[in-house]
Amino acid sequence: MKLFRLPLTTSQAKSGNWVQDTRCDNQNFFRGNRYTLRKDKSVMLLFDDSNSKIVGIQGEIPKKKVLRKSLPWIHDRGHYVITAYFRDPVSICSNNTSSTGILGDRLLIQNDSSAFDYVTIPLREQGLMGTKWVKGKCFWSMGQLYWYNISSRMACRDMFPVFLMYNNGELNGFGWIVLDDLDITTSTSFVRATSTSFQVFYHSSSFELAISRLENTGLRWHRSALWVNIFPRWRLFCPLKQSTMPCDTNSTQDFPETRTANYIDIIF
Repeated sequence: MKLFRLPLTTSQAKSGNWVQDTRCDNQNFFRGNRYTLRKDKSVMLLFDDSNSKIVGIQGEIPKKKVLRKSLPWIHDRGHYVITAYFRDPVSICSNNTSSTGILGDRLLIQNDSSAFDYVTIPLREQGLMGTKWVKGKCFWSMGQLYWYNISSRMACRDMFPVFLMYNNGELNGFGWIVLDDLDITTSTSFVRATSTSFQVFYHSSSFELAISRLENTGLRWHRSALWVNIFPRWRLFCPLKQSTMPCDTNSTQDFPETRTANYIDIIF
């Protein structure tokens, strides 16, 4: 696995050879000034027009030769795009820009062609209780994984393309999942995952049956994972037998109620 650190401001983006390809415009289906790196649109960063801070991130896949995608994927000029925000979209590219931290204070997954229609992701693991998020495995250096409404009966088209990662009960990352045979030779973010590698990500029988069923279709798993730093990566552990580590929500360690994230890593 390799880590690639993403820029958090437009000045960092420009110095890292990221190029702006779209400006803030109310006619766009998303909010923010968009930057790409070397024309690779598997990762596209969104920045605020007024304070130049990062406000969101997008992933793009070509429409050609992939299964028809539904929300939260948005069809855009021959491609499908998925969007996440770290700040309230209302404040992006407006006079109401929030100064809350360099990485914002929330995780929102856009769920329509309007940036103001979104799914709010709980910042605390306990916020997932009573929802359709299904607990996967705790993966060393990543955290406790969750998948949305996974079941042995689900159709390929129903796979929600987002997974979450929590550590010590706090959200510390998320990622995209794509069920298609993508050309990833030019991508800096999507990697192909085999059934063997996916065994470390899930533990429910429903998930295992779903994986087998999807593989029988001849599709390929691709995933892109992003870490929003709340805990240093060397502390993203998993519970050992008879011990309590940070990934365990029953940990008795004293952590502050709020944390300030200071970087985003992407793994590939």
